[in-house]
Amino acid sequence: MLQYEFRCFHLHLSLNDLDFKVINILTNLSINSFYQIVRDEARNQLFELIGQYQYSSLTILPNIIRFLNKTDKKITIEQLEGCLLLLKGNNLQNSMLIKQNWFILGKLWPSLFKCKYFEHDMIQKLLDKIYFSANLSFNSFNNQIKLSDRTISLAYELSALEIYASDELRLKLFNQKCSFENSIISKLIEDLINIASDNSLSSKSQEISLFSLIFLLDSCKKNPKLLTPELTELFTKSLINENRNFRRISIDALCVLLKMTKYKKIITEYKVEELLKEPLVNCYTPGYRMDNECHLYDYNFNDWENAKYLDKSYWGYYSWPAKIQVPSNQRLIHSEEMSGEYSEALKPILKYFKNKNFIQKFIKLNQLESEKFDKKKFYFFKALFRNFGTCDIFVDLYENLTYLISDTKTIESSHKLAAEIISGLIRGSKYYALDELKKLWNKLNELFDLIVEKITSDTLEIWTDCFSNSFEDQDPRRMTFYLNYLKDGLNRVLNELSCLDTRTKPSFKLTNFLQLLTSLSQFEWKIPNFWNDIIQRLTDFMGHTNKLVREIIYSCAVLSTSNEVTYGKNFKDASYKNNLLTKNYKSRTKNLSTFIDIVETKLNKCVELYEHIHDESLSAEYRKELQRSKIDELISNSNFVQTILNWFILYLTKCLEPFSLETLRLFPLLSKLDKITSDETSKSKLVALRMYLPIWSMDQNCIQPLIEIIKQVSESKYWRSKQASLQMMRNFPLYNIFIFNETDKIELKEILLNLICDENLNVRLSACVTLTYLLHSNFFSIDNNLIEHFKSLSQIELNKIKDENEKTVLNQLSVAKRHGGVLGLCSIVNASPHEIPIYLPQIITYLADFTDDPEPIKDSVKKCLNDFKRTHFDNWNEHKQAFSDEQLSVLSDITIASSYYA
Repeated sequence: MLQYEFRCFHLHLSLNDLDFKVINILTNLSINSFYQIVRDEARNQLFELIGQYQYSSLTILPNIIRFLNKTDKKITIEQLEGCLLLLKGNNLQNSMLIKQNWFILGKLWPSLFKCKYFEHDMIQKLLDKIYFSANLSFNSFNNQIKLSDRTISLAYELSALEIYASDELRLKLFNQKCSFENSIISKLIEDLINIASDNSLSSKSQEISLFSLIFLLDSCKKNPKLLTPELTELFTKSLINENRNFRRISIDALCVLLKMTKYKKIITEYKVEELLKEPLVNCYTPGYRMDNECHLYDYNFNDWENAKYLDKSYWGYYSWPAKIQVPSNQRLIHSEEMSGEYSEALKPILKYFKNKNFIQKFIKLNQLESEKFDKKKFYFFKALFRNFGTCDIFVDLYENLTYLISDTKTIESSHKLAAEIISGLIRGSKYYALDELKKLWNKLNELFDLIVEKITSDTLEIWTDCFSNSFEDQDPRRMTFYLNYLKDGLNRVLNELSCLDTRTKPSFKLTNFLQLLTSLSQFEWKIPNFWNDIIQRLTDFMGHTNKLVREIIYSCAVLSTSNEVTYGKNFKDASYKNNLLTKNYKSRTKNLSTFIDIVETKLNKCVELYEHIHDESLSAEYRKELQRSKIDELISNSNFVQTILNWFILYLTKCLEPFSLETLRLFPLLSKLDKITSDETSKSKLVALRMYLPIWSMDQNCIQPLIEIIKQVSESKYWRSKQASLQMMRNFPLYNIFIFNETDKIELKEILLNLICDENLNVRLSACVTLTYLLHSNFFSIDNNLIEHFKSLSQIELNKIKDENEKTVLNQLSVAKRHGGVLGLCSIVNASPHEIPIYLPQIITYLADFTDDPEPIKDSVKKCLNDFKRTHFDNWNEHKQAFSDEQLSVLSDITIASSYYA
C-alpha cells in the first residue's frame, strides 16, 4: 500500500525548466566550488531534489560523464572528489553505479574506469569505498523478459482503449526495448573487456573492469549470445596474471561462468518402493533398517552404472518420502566438437588448459599464494572437470600433480594446489563413464600412496580439507574406490603399529594416515560397514603410548558409533512387511554394541589388575615387585582409561542419542575408575562425565535398568563407587522428571535412605546433598512419614564398645545411623532456602538438641542452621513470623558465633 501511494504521489510530477536549471547549478557547485562546505551543501540539496522525481538522476549523468572524459590535466583533486561523491550517493540516494538502468551503467562504467586521474592516495581510498559499497549493494536485474502467449493475450484483453497504440505496436515496442538493452549490455561488455586489456591504464582500473564483468554474467545467462569468446578468453588469460587480485577475480568469474554453462542433470522421479531392494518399513524408525541397507557403503559394490545414487544423507535415515528425484549417472559434456549455445564461448578454456606453457605458469603462480585450502579454487576445478567430462582437459594432469606433491621447496603451497585439484577432480568426475573412472582410479591410487608418503604436519590439515570437500554430500557407493583405499590403508597402518614395541614412537606417516580418517564424518551414518570390520582393531590401540594415536582413534570411534539410535519405535517393536528384521541383521550393523562389549571387557581387566596389585593380603614387597613387572600394562591401562573418557565426552556432543541401554552398561565401571586414574585431568573429566551425562534426555525403557545399576553401585564395598552413584542420582531425575513413575521414585528413595546412613562420612554427606536437590525440586515429597523416619534414626543411642586396644570408643555403626537421621532432617531444612513451610520451625528446634553430640553430628547441625539463617537473611523480618519467641531464642543461641561471648 505504501509503495502504491508513493507511485500515485510521484508519477504525475515532472521536471520543468526551472528544475533543470537548479539541478545544473547544484551539480556545478558540487564539483567545481572552491569551498568544501559549499560542495557538501550543494550535494546534499541535489540528492534531496533528484529524490523527488523519477529518473531525475539521468539529468546529472551527462555532466558527470563529460567531466570524467576530460583530457585536461588541470583537473584538481577537489573536483575529482566532488564528482566521485556524486557517484557514491548518500542515505537518500543510492550510488549511481548500481542503478538498475542499463543506459546509465553503459555510459557511466566505461567513463569511470577509463579515467586517468585517480593516482592520488585520497582518491584511491574514496574509490575503494565506492567500489566496496557497490559490490555489496549491486543486484543483478533482467535484461530480457520473455512473455508467454498467455500473458500477451491477457494484456490484449486488459488494454483495449483507443487512446493507446495498437496491441501489436506495443508488443513490437516492448521487444525493441529488450533488443536495445541487449545491445547496450553487449557494448558495455565490449568496453569493459577493452579496458581490462588496456595496459596503458592503471592496474586499479583494469582490476575493477574485470571485476565488474562478473555482474554482467547473469545477463549472459538470460541471453547466451552475450557470452563471447573474448570474455571467456579474458578471464582465462587472467589466471596467469602477475597481479594476485586479477587471478582471484578470474577464479570467481570462471566458477560463475562454468556453473552457468553446465548441462542440466537428467532427473528421473521414482516412487520410493522402486529404489529399495527390501520392503519399505511402515513405521517411524530412525537409524539402520533393512530398507536403507542397500544405500550404505559396501566394500564389494560394483553395480556402478545401474545404481540409483542418493547423495543427500537425510534420505532414508528417519523415513522415506513418497517420491524421490534421482539424477542419471551420465551427463552431457562440452568437447572440442561441441555445438550449442555456449560452444564458441568455452573454446578458449579448452585452448589454454591444453597449453603446457599456460599450465606451467599457472602452477608456478599458484605456488606463491597462501597455504590454506581455497574452496573457490576447489569449486573451479570441480566445474572444469565436470563440464568437460574428462581429465584430459588439464594437460599432463598426473605428471603435474606428482611434481606438486613431491616438491620440497614450497611444500605447503604446492600441496595446497595439488589438494585443490584432486578434490575438484574427485567431485568433478561424479558423472564420468565407468571406463574413464577406472583410468582415474588407477592413477589416483598411485597419487594417494605418494601423498601419504610426502605429507607433513604443516600439510596435514590441507589434505584433510581435501578429502572432506571431496566426500561432502556424496553417496558412499559412489565413493567406493576412495573408501576402500582408506580402509585398506588403515589396515596396513594398524598392522605396522602392532609390529612396533609399545614404547616405540610410531612414524609420522602412520599417524598422518589415521588423521585423514576424520574426513569420513561427511558420510555421517552411511558407512557403518566401513567401521564394522576395524572397530575391534581400533580399540586395541586405545592404550597406545603415543597421545596423537589415541586422540585419532577415539575420534574415529565416535564417528563409528555416534549415528546409532534406538529412540522412537524400538527395533523389536517395528512393523515390517514379511517380518524381515532379524537379530543377526541388527547385530551386524550395530557398531556401538560391539564397541561397548570390547570396552567393558578391557575396563574390567584394568580394574582386576589394579585390585590384584593393591591386594592388602599380599606382602608389601611382593606388591612392589608385581607393580614393577606390570609397569607397561599399568601405563597402557591408564592411557586406555583416558582415551575412553575422551571418547565418552566427545560422544556426548556428537551423538544423536547419547543416553541408551548400551552406554548404561559402562556406568558401573565409571564408578570404579577413580582409583585407576592418577592424573588430575582424568579425574576431573570423570567427575564431569558423571555430572553432565544425566542432563541428556532418556528413553523410558532406560529408567529401570538405570535404577538397577545405581542400586548395584550403591552396594559396592568401595565408598568412591557409592559416591559416584550419588553423583549420577543427583541429576538424572531432575532432567528426566516426567518419565519417572511413583514406583521408580520409591526405589530411588530407598537407595538414598540407605546411603545417608552409610558407614563412610563422605558418602553420608554426598547423600545429604543429593537428597536436598531432590526434595527442593519436589521429586520427592516431604511428608510426615519421611520426617518421622529421620527422627527415629536420630534418636538411636550412641553405644560404646571396646576397640582392639581394649579402649572404650563409640560404636561407629550407631554414630552413622544417628548422623544419617540428622543429615536427613538437615536436607529437609536446606530444601527450603527461600520460604518457611509449616513443619520447618519444629524441625529446626528439634535439630538444636544435637549441638552437644559428638563429631560429626554437631558440625552438621551448626552448618545447616547457619546456612538457613544466611539464605533467609534478606526476608528475615517476614520469615521470623513463622517462629514462636521460644523457637527464635533457640535459633539465635545456636547461630551466634562462640567468639561473641569471649
